Amino acid sequence: MSITSSPRSQGRFVTLRLKPGDDVLRILQGYVVEQGISACAIVSAVGSLTEAAIRYANQPEATLLSTCNRTELYG
Repeated sequence: MSITSSPRSQGRFVTLRLKPGDDVLRILQGYVVEQGISACAIVSAVGSLTEAAIRYANQPEATLLSTCNRTELYG
């Protein structure tokens, strides 16, 4: 078995906790502007959403996921 390690990231990692009913996109955009961040990526997320718009690869339009329960988000 071979194990390779990747170089450690020089990036900064931030954890944000949102409350039920918070608008995820609005909160993230506000944080980015407030902190003066010029480039970023979501590395991981765990939670549930009541609605989500996801644009699948090679698709021009987003698909709205809306259920009477929740859409679970892990990653």
